[in-house]
Amino acid sequence: MLNMRQATATNLLAAWMAASVVGCAGTQEPSTEPAAEPSGSPGDHVRFFVIGKSWHYEQDVAGELNLVDLGYFAEIFKTVDGKASDATMQLRQSGGEPIPFVREADGGAVLHGRAGKRHQDLAALDAELPNGDYAFSFTTPAGKVEGYEVTLAGEGGKTDLPPAPKITLTQGGKPVASNAVQPGVDVLVSWTPFDSGRADPNGIADDLVFVMMEGCRGERVFHSGRPLGTPNPLEPDRESSRVLTYRDTEVTIPGKTFAPGMTYELDVEHARLLDTDERQGVVGMSTFAVTTHLHLTVTGTAPKGACETARGG
Repeated sequence: MLNMRQATATNLLAAWMAASVVGCAGTQEPSTEPAAEPSGSPGDHVRFFVIGKSWHYEQDVAGELNLVDLGYFAEIFKTVDGKASDATMQLRQSGGEPIPFVREADGGAVLHGRAGKRHQDLAALDAELPNGDYAFSFTTPAGKVEGYEVTLAGEGGKTDLPPAPKITLTQGGKPVASNAVQPGVDVLVSWTPFDSGRADPNGIADDLVFVMMEGCRGERVFHSGRPLGTPNPLEPDRESSRVLTYRDTEVTIPGKTFAPGMTYELDVEHARLLDTDERQGVVGMSTFAVTTHLHLTVTGTAPKGACETARGG
């Protein structure tokens, strides 16, 4: 009996110890290892952002330029498959309120800041969006960008626009009027030189030129390309193959773009960059830009049901 009692006690002790080990394992403290840091950098998702003031001119058939309006814009350009959210910009002065980015374009590739008013004079534009330092903040899967500042101002803190470009159209080596474009023939679009343009002293981005065209329903049918490896909106799955700068004075739009009897809206923009910087792989820039708009009409008869009369064509 003594041996049996000793065996029983030994078994009970072993069982109790085993239960204690299981209990301790079940109530162990949670791991205190730090969470994994996001991989990559914000520049893997956002290539650049820009804030700018812009002037819009319309060129008539005779080649005369007329001011349409003035405004401001703010945009964030993502990389291919890039992601960004919670974006704002804010003037770094007393009373500056955050301006949210509220709209996406180009299938989410571009974020647009809240639009301002359209103005007829410079003083009204400067009152709505004063010159100064603007801080951008946004979130990407690779981390946050916070308080990234760029300066929006010309010499002496003033707002000064580059001269508006005048557009010339050529087909088959001969000038063509904007209301007599031939269908199916390449159009050489040229413009007056961007004489106030310059190379970027920071070596990031030289002053830029953009040529864009929309069809009569507002669909984009031509774009000359965007800088810094961002996608061309007509080829959203790859980087722009070409970027125009102040050195360029012409570009060709393929003839297949121009259908008989249709109308198109052509824009040529000169963008003078005021400030450029790069942080966390993201380029920040500010600009004063001017755009000339030209309405094109193609000769011939449009297919039935086409929008050949859209936008006054």
